[in-house]
Amino acid sequence: MPLSTTLGQYIGYNTVLVKEAKTVNSLRVYKGKTVYKYRSPGDNDSPDINAGNFPFWSISSDWKRGVITQKKVYDEAGVWLIDDQNSYTLKPSQNYSKYTSIKTGKFIHNIEASPNGYDQNVFTFSKYQSITGFQFNEQSINNEQFKVNNNLSNIQNISQFVYGNDNHLQLTETTTTNSKGENIITQFKFPNDINSGDLQTTASLLGSRKAELLQTETFLNSASIGKNQSFFGVFGGKTLPSSQKTFIGGSSIPSTETLQLSYDSYGNLTSFKEVGGAIHSFLWGCNGQYPVVYIANGTPPDPSALLTTFDANTIEATANNLRSSLPNAKISCYSFKPMVGMLSSTSPNVIKTSFEFDGLQRLHKIKNHSNYLTDLYSYIYATVLTGCTSPSPPNISVGTTSLCNLTLNATGCSGTVNWSNGAVGNSISVPSKTTLTYTATCLVSSCTSGVSNSLVIPPLPSGWASGDIGSAEGCTQNISGSLALLGSGAVGGSDDTFHWVYKSMSGDFTMIAKIANLPEVGGMRSGIMIRSNTGSNAQFYTLIQDGNANVGELKRDTNGGNGELYSFAGSAVNQTWIKIVKTGTTIKGYHSTDSNPEVNNQWDANFQLTGNNPTTLDFGTNYLIGFISSGSANQTTFSNITLNGNAF
Repeated sequence: MPLSTTLGQYIGYNTVLVKEAKTVNSLRVYKGKTVYKYRSPGDNDSPDINAGNFPFWSISSDWKRGVITQKKVYDEAGVWLIDDQNSYTLKPSQNYSKYTSIKTGKFIHNIEASPNGYDQNVFTFSKYQSITGFQFNEQSINNEQFKVNNNLSNIQNISQFVYGNDNHLQLTETTTTNSKGENIITQFKFPNDINSGDLQTTASLLGSRKAELLQTETFLNSASIGKNQSFFGVFGGKTLPSSQKTFIGGSSIPSTETLQLSYDSYGNLTSFKEVGGAIHSFLWGCNGQYPVVYIANGTPPDPSALLTTFDANTIEATANNLRSSLPNAKISCYSFKPMVGMLSSTSPNVIKTSFEFDGLQRLHKIKNHSNYLTDLYSYIYATVLTGCTSPSPPNISVGTTSLCNLTLNATGCSGTVNWSNGAVGNSISVPSKTTLTYTATCLVSSCTSGVSNSLVIPPLPSGWASGDIGSAEGCTQNISGSLALLGSGAVGGSDDTFHWVYKSMSGDFTMIAKIANLPEVGGMRSGIMIRSNTGSNAQFYTLIQDGNANVGELKRDTNGGNGELYSFAGSAVNQTWIKIVKTGTTIKGYHSTDSNPEVNNQWDANFQLTGNNPTTLDFGTNYLIGFISSGSANQTTFSNITLNGNAF
């Protein structure tokens, strides 16, 4: 083999073209492209070193292969948008490294040179050295081009990279000059770079761990704008991170400091805190491979309780016990399939998300806390299908409906209809619980159509959604602008559980609805709610009617606070209208049994305990509003719904 060629790999790409495309009416339409250029061994001169005696030193240039020298992005018209260029160089003091090996060769002696003819079994064994080196990206130039008033403009950033310490060969400084002429300098320090100051003890403690980054400091035109430092300590005989400090500007006083308090026997972090803040903790499982419980604002009695546990049920049971014993903590738990991925994630409000994998251990399904499918992943690999003509996408529509189920129908497919939730068939039944989007494709003779039109189930006006708060499960049916809700649970205390139909809102509003159908049973509560978020312990205000006919106001003043009934008034079941007017932080509730109180101006604003006084709550700029149903299988119908005078 010639010394100028590389050993091992014979193929190296110096240019790769990636095209972006989409399918439009079964035709592939290209939207742009990206061209990558790489450095190959042939682009470099071989070192000028005396090869010595046969067998000669092997000069391998494989280590110079594969680094990207240019990335250029074009739009569909062929106009470049991004042009990144990288320059590489050899580190002068580390040009060539030599690795000793053994090489064997076989000689066939010339018959004239040997009196005994030739011997085919003569071998030679010799020591030789492969030569490699250390190269780094010395400079990167980033150009970006864009249109302003149909004129092309561009910006440029030039970055220089310095590897300033031969003892660790890590990046020690970057300097970026932007289009404004500003110089942004970032310096990195490792143990061998620390000679004095607070980090000197940490640097000595790390010993041979030369690549541990201890300090990062950024300057704008020579003025420090921020610095981060990492400190290490000894925990159970292991040298592990002990704290991190963040400094703003040139201040010598840290703006934040995080302390690592404890680790388990595997070296996993088990507790930490910010200075002046609460302690947060982890429980690790699966023999220390994964964190399976996270406790915000709390410490478990036994940090190693789950260290050898793989079982998801044991993990969830432990988390539930901790929720009871640590009432002020927010506790999340997770289960894993080792070396594959996460199997479940349960939030502090006990909302669980599950993950399923296919036979090749690829993510296949994601399900919500009601075990309904929310995401389905399919893996389709490019193949050449001779004579394949994609069929037209099916058309999907809603068929029969009931409170908790709908039928979806697909037409226009002569083959097999495959739905986005994994179902197969021309008609399928789906739940009308939490809002989900459905699509379908048509499969004919191994050819798959494009995606059909989409349906949002349950059908609601734009911007509205159906869902559950807490562990409750419910259903929604929209019948010509009237809402039928089936819900369970209760509102108040430390956590809420109910079903609702809701939307995002900002600013002021007026919402009106008639509670046209409500079971006449105490504890059945339905009404209008304002809520800060979908957490089970979120701040809220709600105006409800109970099955005992009373109208009441409930609220939770802050996220994580206690929710309670604070005013009420008598009314009549199945005849009551309710109205909420929000103006800034002022909220006023109204009720009426008039046939049309808005037109007839027959609203009653008086409640026992609070009289005619409004409620003051600050929900910020953006919040949620909606209709709720709670109790024991409470089926309520809201009619005559308006929001700011517009019908639902």
